[in-house]
Amino acid sequence: TLNGDETGWFKDGTSYWIWVFVAALVIFYRISPSRSKLVAEAVLAEFDGIVGSDSYAAWNDVGSDRQKCPLHYFRDLHPTLDKNHTGEFKAHFDGMRGMLMDAIDLIAEHPEGPAPKEKMQKL
Repeated sequence: TLNGDETGWFKDGTSYWIWVFVAALVIFYRISPSRSKLVAEAVLAEFDGIVGSDSYAAWNDVGSDRQKCPLHYFRDLHPTLDKNHTGEFKAHFDGMRGMLMDAIDLIAEHPEGPAPKEKMQKL
């Protein structure tokens, strides 16, 4: 498992992106003038594990599987609820919120690593 993120950085008036790749025993930084997915793809070209990230699309095509940060999903859900007041959407929102809360609880129950497969499938 590897977690990745990118953030803006300014040096001498020029903007760059700092990409960080965090694994159990290694942290790798890459400074780039680009926020393009090509940066993540180049760094992780040989990586065949799970990539944890926010919802930025640059992370969608790296690794063998992906794990998105639940808090980013919450941030995306709430503004949508403010724009859609139908009962049908509210029910969908409540279901998604409940599923995300269950996922967060499952992560907290298993800090040592992935939860048992049967619990993951139930979720």
